[in-house]
Amino acid sequence: MCIALATHDFINFACRSTYLYDTLRPKLVHETNIDFLCELVDILKMEVLGEQHSRRSESLAGLRPTFERILADVHERLTFRARTHIRDEVGYSLVFYFLLLFNVLIS
Repeated sequence: MCIALATHDFINFACRSTYLYDTLRPKLVHETNIDFLCELVDILKMEVLGEQHSRRSESLAGLRPTFERILADVHERLTFRARTHIRDEVGYSLVFYFLLLFNVLIS
């Protein structure tokens, strides 16, 4: 009876953990604000995953793999958004600057 209850609790917990991940992931994957993504990385690393010795971390220990997956997704999205920003904003600015410089040198 005790083993069945523990198995049921584990399955119930795993389903809640998967539900949390499945609910958050689409919102995070579509986030475009780089500042928000940076803040989210800080919060997950420092406040959620970083607290090893508190009572709260003991109660969230089972969710640690889920939060680590979420952190990995946020890192990936942040990297993508940063590369896109550099390509779209900084890259064109540099091309424009070099064209202006070229025109000045020719004149």
